[in-house]
Amino acid sequence: MTPPIVEELIRRAARRPAIVAYPEPQDARILQAAARAAAIGIARPVLVGAPGALPLDAGPAIERRPIQEDANLDRLAVEYARRRGVAAPTARRLVRRPLIHAATMVSLGEADCMVAGATHTTASVLQAAGLAIGYR
Repeated sequence: MTPPIVEELIRRAARRPAIVAYPEPQDARILQAAARAAAIGIARPVLVGAPGALPLDAGPAIERRPIQEDANLDRLAVEYARRRGVAAPTARRLVRRPLIHAATMVSLGEADCMVAGATHTTASVLQAAGLAIGYR
């Protein structure tokens, strides 16, 4: 039985499902969380990673975004370079990293948030978020 407060939070979240970037798609817990969020209608999950790290059978409600094939890769790199004041080649190399890529998606409004920390340390997640989004 789900507590009433949780049911209310799910109802509210389902009114405007968030686009959630998941940069650790190789972890089964992440896939379960993404599938569950999609199933109850509170999120539109986007799995972010190298093509080989993305499961082929994630389900129809889960978007797969292979970084190397991302049509927005150049735009993400240009914006990252502009915001961070780094050279374009450096920015392009950095946004190919799943954590930075997902955080840059959030920074540019392509995702509402990202869920990470299953396979990366908290420090790595905070560093990626700080670099791409900033500490506001």
